[in-house]
Amino acid sequence: MNPCRKAEKEDLDDILRGESLLFSDPWSRKALEECLDSPVFESFVCTDGKSILGYLITSTAAGEAEILRIASFPEHRRKGVAASLLRFFLQRAPKNQTEAVFLEVRESNLAARNLYEKIGFRPSGLRCGYYSKPREDAVLYQLLIKKEDPKI
Repeated sequence: MNPCRKAEKEDLDDILRGESLLFSDPWSRKALEECLDSPVFESFVCTDGKSILGYLITSTAAGEAEILRIASFPEHRRKGVAASLLRFFLQRAPKNQTEAVFLEVRESNLAARNLYEKIGFRPSGLRCGYYSKPREDAVLYQLLIKKEDPKI
């Protein structure tokens, strides 16, 4: 398992590099700065102690969280980075009053879909033509968070 932590402003250049490298519609520096500064968004990174291996960006409101970005740098794929980020975020969810987590993923991204389902996410819908570059449907996923037993 790789160590994860909240993202800091010093991580911005690496996250920005990930955006341009990994996404067909990369977020701008300004958008990423706003995520780091806003109480509505949470950003996390996974590191090896020296370098950022991947990152996760979420938004949370009214007991629901949405995973907006999750990325592993190509040289670190299939090494548990995305799983570490998801687990780190989900361990925090009950303490943050989060009852459900949502995300969408390209229909063709079978590796990501398998990971989400292994962690407990369930398909909940389809957004036709949601992605561009190339145009593709998005599969919607949902994970309900079990409330902690107050007796424990």
